[in-house]
Amino acid sequence: FVAGRYRVLHPVGSGGFGLVYKAVQESLGRPVALKVVHSHHKPKVRRLFQREAIHLGRVKHPNVLEVLDSGEWGECLYLVTEFLEGEDLCTWIRRHGAAPKSVSLHMVAQIASALAEVHEAGLVHGDLKPGNALRSPRRTDANFVKLIDFGISSVLGQRGDTAGTLTYMAPEQLRGESLLPAADVFGLGLILYELMMGAPRFASLMARSRDVS
Repeated sequence: FVAGRYRVLHPVGSGGFGLVYKAVQESLGRPVALKVVHSHHKPKVRRLFQREAIHLGRVKHPNVLEVLDSGEWGECLYLVTEFLEGEDLCTWIRRHGAAPKSVSLHMVAQIASALAEVHEAGLVHGDLKPGNALRSPRRTDANFVKLIDFGISSVLGQRGDTAGTLTYMAPEQLRGESLLPAADVFGLGLILYELMMGAPRFASLMARSRDVS
């Protein structure tokens, strides 16, 4: 159990700056995603993790991952969100290749709608890439998408974090400048390109780049 309320079932991967588990919220009997950062992580990582919880909690939109709880338990920080079945768009594109134009536009329109709410909340996501958009099929929409991972999000107009994936970062972010919605629009365009072409826009650079988070 974590914080006496969440029963951990099994790991489902890593996200941003923490390990992610599928768990059960005992009081309601519902599945949740539990992200945990342990005390051995650097202070900066723990600060970014706490920032993710605060920023994600400020955004309420059907296409943004819903945060349910956060806190500290023992030497761990934890973040609880809704549990989503599905796979990120990076994995989906690798398996299926280029998507039909109508599907690509439908997915990107959902992310754009989510970003409008993010920007209205005074935030910039700052790490838009296919790996941070989760395709979670619904009965009414086989290509339903949610925007996830706000680990390096920042307040509008403030200097963005230079962590992230080089081949998806806007030029102003690479230069360490203050971030505005245009930085997210840049990333959104790269997602659309990758969906429609089945490969990253800067594939040759990606082969030589590394994650700088």
